[in-house]
Amino acid sequence: MRTSYPGYTRRTDHDLDKLWAECVFAFDASALLDLYRLTPEARDTVLNILDRLKERLWLPHQAGLEYHDNRIQVIATGLCSYSRIPELARDIAKSYRKSLDTYRQYRWVEAERWVGLLDETVKKIEDTISKQERVLGGFPERDPVEEKLNKIFDGKVGPPYTDMHDIYVRAEQRLQLSIPPGFKDAATKKDFHRYGDVVLWLQLLDYSVAGKRYVLYEKKDDGDIEIVEPKAHGLGYFYPPKDSPERWEKDHDVPKWIFELWNYIVRGALGMKRKKPSWFELPVMMKITLSTPHHALQNLGKCDLTRPHNFMMMPKISPFGYPPGVNPANPRFTLITRFTSNREEWIKSQCINIHDINSPTYRLKFDYEDDGVSVSPVNFYQLAESYQNHPEAKSLGPDGKPCEFDTCGLLQRAHILAGEHIPIGKESDRHWEEGEDISLLEFKAIRYQRRGKVTATPEQLERIEEVPKREFIRRGINQHTLEKICSQIPVRASKLAKVLKVLQQWELEQQNQTPEPGLRLPQIIAGERTNGASL
Repeated sequence: MRTSYPGYTRRTDHDLDKLWAECVFAFDASALLDLYRLTPEARDTVLNILDRLKERLWLPHQAGLEYHDNRIQVIATGLCSYSRIPELARDIAKSYRKSLDTYRQYRWVEAERWVGLLDETVKKIEDTISKQERVLGGFPERDPVEEKLNKIFDGKVGPPYTDMHDIYVRAEQRLQLSIPPGFKDAATKKDFHRYGDVVLWLQLLDYSVAGKRYVLYEKKDDGDIEIVEPKAHGLGYFYPPKDSPERWEKDHDVPKWIFELWNYIVRGALGMKRKKPSWFELPVMMKITLSTPHHALQNLGKCDLTRPHNFMMMPKISPFGYPPGVNPANPRFTLITRFTSNREEWIKSQCINIHDINSPTYRLKFDYEDDGVSVSPVNFYQLAESYQNHPEAKSLGPDGKPCEFDTCGLLQRAHILAGEHIPIGKESDRHWEEGEDISLLEFKAIRYQRRGKVTATPEQLERIEEVPKREFIRRGINQHTLEKICSQIPVRASKLAKVLKVLQQWELEQQNQTPEPGLRLPQIIAGERTNGASL
């Protein structure tokens, strides 16, 4: 029940710590202008907080422009308050005195008494304000708020549009058709100022598209939004955390959970109220189909797991959730578990490492334990937070520099200076789009080399070091050749190939000597049936 009503559930300290540790703060002009309306103590506190968080701030260019356009007026209004407030009090007293004349003819109405009380109050207001310190004294000639904001947002402001004419034409068309956002500004604002909300909206789109994490949404008249067309790039290969309604796929290109994810992201970017979907606390899982032979599965022994077309699941592990001694970048640590569509069972999964013939049974746990068998998976809330901050690696930003997580604007082409030409196979890594084939999880492009000298890869060296040298020598490998390979001295490709062949033979022999590993592992994976084949 708690997951269905997250808005009524008290957040834990862990939830709050994670929120403040990972979010990016974006501001509009009103948030910056409010700094002039605060007391000096409160203003300094806010500015100090922003200074500490300046690496996680982003300011749309339109928001900064509106701040500078309205800064002088906001300061002037604050300075006038010291004379205007007593003036308003005197005007009220004058109006009260005039209205009271109607009742002076009634002898029991003590008109002068009531007027006197009001005059005393006006006098107190005048005396109090005259003694107050001028909070904005010296502004705007010397504006410490502006100076501080310039330092805080240095390098954190989005780029402007180079051709505003086309932007204004698009904005005017939207206003004429009453298309939000901003069409209501046509009645209250003049000239180009009425296009401000549309410009800000377009810059938010640029911010999203810059990272290839984009979505089309509609802003309604009541201020709410509706997701129209979200993209699932980089998300579609994860197993859905919830089922879509019946007949959903006939009218939509992506599952419903993608709509809900983007609704959460866009609301956060626009500063709107939002709540986490109930499935945000589920671990991120990937469905695997055993459709092609995979060399790592030989470690599991002969069991039902290796039958064609069986389904399995692979958890997405948190960078800090690996067991002690396991490098997250190590390609030889891939966990799989039995397939189940029951989402509540995912966090209870028992997993094995397909690269380890003697793999222990690993347990998924959000609360990490340093016991050697606990693994912390990523949940969908963490996925959402990292997804929106993913930089575009294949393009340059408007400034010609590599894209950061907050880069926005018109991207530039990235130019590459080619060095050595190395022929590779035409195969590509389809894992990010297809993902269900386990043979795609450890994709390595085939590299073709000219005849000559080569060196072993770090992974090959690590495997070679596990084999006693006498085993290589006994199988015909020259000791000096082996020492060169271990020292990463280039050797002939044919000699390295011979060493790798001996290495593979020795590894297979060691696996065959291990007593019946396949009798234990199928018990962990045994589960649902599919197409008549049991897992």
